[in-house]
Amino acid sequence: MKTFIKNEAQNTDLPGSSGVKNNTSNTPAGKNEPLKYKKMSDDIFSYFLREDGIYEMKNDGKIYLLQGSLEPQEISDYRINNLYEIKTSPDNNYLLASYRDNNDYKFPYFDVKKKIWTPLPDETISADFSPSSKELAYIIERNSGNVLFVKDLIKNQTREIAKINLSEVELKWLDTQKILITEKE
Repeated sequence: MKTFIKNEAQNTDLPGSSGVKNNTSNTPAGKNEPLKYKKMSDDIFSYFLREDGIYEMKNDGKIYLLQGSLEPQEISDYRINNLYEIKTSPDNNYLLASYRDNNDYKFPYFDVKKKIWTPLPDETISADFSPSSKELAYIIERNSGNVLFVKDLIKNQTREIAKINLSEVELKWLDTQKILITEKE
C-alpha cells in the first residue's frame, strides 16, 4: 500500500522566519509573471556557461557572449571549418577545439579571459585539460612513436612526459595524478 502525504503548509509563516511565505508547490515564484528568455542561435555548435554569461561557439568557429537581454557580442572572429569537437576546461576559462584540416586534425585552444587562440603542434592527435584547468595534456604523433606532453597554461611552458607505443590514441585527464590513454577501435 502506498501512502501519499500532501503538504498543506503552502502559505504559512514559520516561527522565527522573516515573514516570507513558503512556496512548496511546484510552481515558480511569481507564477503570473512571464518567463523572460532569449532564444539562442540555430547555428550553434556548442555552448558553455560562465559567471559573465553564456558563450556560444557557432558552426564556423566564431565565439559569442550573451549577457542578459543584450545582443550577442562577438569575442572571437577566428573561423574554423570542419569543426569536430570542443571541450571546456573545468573552470570554463579555456576552450579546446578540434577540427579537420585536409586529412589531419588541429587542436587550438582559446583563453576566454585574454580572448586569444593558441594552436597546439600540428602533429597533435588528442588533448584534454587538467582537473585544475591550469594545464593541458596532449599527444603528438611522431614516426618514432607517440609522445605525451603537458603544457602549463599559466607559465606557457611545455614538458615531455612519456613516450607511448600505441597508435590511434585518445587521452582523458582523470585527476591530478592520472591521465587515461586508450587506443581507438
